[in-house]
Amino acid sequence: MRISFRDLEQVRFDPVAIGQRLRDPPASNPMRRSYFLDWRDATLRWHTRQLPAEVIRSALEVTLEGRFTDSMRIAETLAQFDAYTEHYGRCGFRFQRARMDVMISIPQSSTLAIAVSGEVTRFDRAGRRYVACMFVSKARDWKTELRMPLIQYATATKLNLYADDVSVGTYCLETSTYEEIHYVDEEIETARRELSELTRIVGESLR
Repeated sequence: MRISFRDLEQVRFDPVAIGQRLRDPPASNPMRRSYFLDWRDATLRWHTRQLPAEVIRSALEVTLEGRFTDSMRIAETLAQFDAYTEHYGRCGFRFQRARMDVMISIPQSSTLAIAVSGEVTRFDRAGRRYVACMFVSKARDWKTELRMPLIQYATATKLNLYADDVSVGTYCLETSTYEEIHYVDEEIETARRELSELTRIVGESLR
């Protein structure tokens, strides 16, 4: 059984309902493309293919114009791509990976384990530390979300690092801003205990 990191706030609100959804999953719908997804994919191609930003930007413009008709929104998304590449050029990070899967598995019994998993959009080296960055479309208070200290922990575990060597951050498309936080061991342990209790409730609802 798997729960996405991004669904953990819903699990906090009603873990039993999440258990019922896992037991009887709704029919999946194909992901609809959006300005955010096309922007995200373009920025990651810029990192992974190491092409000039102008080349990736031109390809993004062709994609947007072929998919959407709102010329103002297309121009805004292109400006947001420019803002991102300018930001990254100034921040001093060294790109390491894109779309890195991370996971925490919590055994519930001898026959059941619940895995909480998700994707780190961009993973960087920043001096002597590392940063797991998620891209978000809208600004929100993400620093109190349960997933964030857990993603710091899961990233460190995956890469055989100490959690103290990793920070987590978000880059917001809406505001073209980057924020970062480092959770201390006590905060991570508190989050892990909460996750263990929530998955226990989810697991009981599956029986």
